[in-house]
Amino acid sequence: MPVIAFVDESIRRPIGLYVIGCVIAPCGEYAALRETFGGPRFHFSRESEERQVAFLGRICDQGLGTAAYVSRGLHDERARGLCMKALLWDLKQTWEACELVIESRQDHNDLKDARVIGGAKRSGIADASLKYGWERPADNPLLWTADAVAGAVASNAYAGGGFEDFLVDRCTPIKSVSPRPRKRASPGFRRPSVARAPLPRP
Repeated sequence: MPVIAFVDESIRRPIGLYVIGCVIAPCGEYAALRETFGGPRFHFSRESEERQVAFLGRICDQGLGTAAYVSRGLHDERARGLCMKALLWDLKQTWEACELVIESRQDHNDLKDARVIGGAKRSGIADASLKYGWERPADNPLLWTADAVAGAVASNAYAGGGFEDFLVDRCTPIKSVSPRPRKRASPGFRRPSVARAPLPRP
């Protein structure tokens, strides 16, 4: 069954935490799900705990796939790039997604995402046929679901909010992403230096 993925981020800079949340929905249910999650604008970090839990419950009730990608101690864009590549790999290998919808961060930042996705396609990390684009959360309430997943994982890591346990009960994979360590160059063999006497002048 073809699926569409929705992506948003959550950042907790005091602890160097960067999270990408992803929600997977069947393409055939897209229109109905937009109606289901429509209503007053939802933004996880600005909501009461009661509304946060209720919104997460709605995601579970709809049986949507969820995942989170976590990076620590890196610059935001570096962390985002690593998380996006891990997500793109899963969209190809696990979910076989045909489309990716990303919350827009303004044109200049969306261009950075486009470079990451383009590079991932060329290297085989992402499916070459994957369609992708950016939308504003005000225009697509399904982006609120990705915001809720990212916010729940980040809040739990930052303040011990307990949302991660809620998502684990929902079988939400939470993947830690980090750069590959650089290989150390082999010291190799060094020829011992030999002091040479100056040549005699003619």
